[in-house]
Amino acid sequence: MRGGTTLHPMVRRNTDMVSDARVRAATGEGREHWFELLDGAGAVRDGWKRAAMAAFLVARDVDPWWAQGITVAYQQERGLRRPGQVADGTFEASISKTLAGPVPAGTPAEKQRLQVQARNLKTPKPWRQRRSTG
Repeated sequence: MRGGTTLHPMVRRNTDMVSDARVRAATGEGREHWFELLDGAGAVRDGWKRAAMAAFLVARDVDPWWAQGITVAYQQERGLRRPGQVADGTFEASISKTLAGPVPAGTPAEKQRLQVQARNLKTPKPWRQRRSTG
């Protein structure tokens, strides 16, 4: 990170998580192209907020999901946001672990499993006639 700040090994920059090749495949251009457009429009100089940067990209036919990711990468590269930092200046982190075994009764996970199971029972399966060849 700029300024000599060391990041926790689990905190990654946007550019480390999404390759430039994926950005190019989704938008037709690499990050540097979008960064140059944002620089040229004065995004840093004029103090644009995240929403204005993303809207600028969407106006250039970038899908909103990709516009948000490019905006985060741009803010990190220009020193406006640190990895893990959200738009309001606070930081977020999450962790998860998958465990093998039965879902404990009464948990939100069990409720979700039962809802999916019930939905699958209500959804008719495609009908297929079988012929007996005796």
